[in-house]
Amino acid sequence: MDKSEELTRQEELQIMLPEVANKMSEADKDEVMRDDLRSQRLFKCFDLINRGQAWYNTLTDEQKQELQAWYEQWLDVTKALVVPNKPSWLV
Repeated sequence: MDKSEELTRQEELQIMLPEVANKMSEADKDEVMRDDLRSQRLFKCFDLINRGQAWYNTLTDEQKQELQAWYEQWLDVTKALVVPNKPSWLV
C-alpha cells in the first residue's frame, strides 16, 4: 500500500463513524491524531532505528547524521503533527 492509500485513524473514524467524529471536541480529535502518530512512530521509525550496532556500523557518517535528524523528527511528531520523510536509502 503506498502512502496515498494509507488512512490515519482520524480519517478512518470520520469515514466509519461521521456522526461520532462530528461530535468530538477539537481536543479529542487532536488526541486521536496524536495517538495515530504515536502508532505510526512505533512501526515506521522504532522498528528501523532499533536494528542494532552491526547495522549502524555499515552506515556512512552522512547516513548516520540523516538518520539522527529523521529520528529526532519522529520524537517530535506529536508536537509538529507532520510525519517525517524517510531517508531514500533507508529500507
